[in-house]
Amino acid sequence: MIPLNDRATAMLEFWAARFLARQPDHFVFPSERYGAGGDAFQPCTYATDPTKPITSWKTGWVGAKKKAGVTIRFHDLRHTGVTRILEGGAPLAVVASLMGWSAGTTVRMAKRYGHIGQVAQRQAVELLDRVAVEPRQESHADSASALRPN
Repeated sequence: MIPLNDRATAMLEFWAARFLARQPDHFVFPSERYGAGGDAFQPCTYATDPTKPITSWKTGWVGAKKKAGVTIRFHDLRHTGVTRILEGGAPLAVVASLMGWSAGTTVRMAKRYGHIGQVAQRQAVELLDRVAVEPRQESHADSASALRPN
């Protein structure tokens, strides 16, 4: 099971509230038919059946993209999610678990998916300013000479 954040949960609850007769066993994205009707020939949905899913996730995605006016691929959302989670500081092992990556491919996949932006890179470099640099007690040469017998 993949956990959802509060925003995603709220959006799904908002969506589910559109279906007043919704039951717990109904699909979140039910089968619908689309058309145009009436004197103004307005687009509409009809024959919604919550006991059947949409024909495919791609059908739902294409419809959502069209309505939102965006041109991204569904898989782009995965890349964006990984990038934001990594930039937020989540441990790589947790990201790998969420994404379903094997231990052997985690680093490679994080590089492929995690498009770390300028803000995150700048924040990482700024960590150097916060590291307290204490004066060294002895130099490397001093340590080496301390180990030599007299």
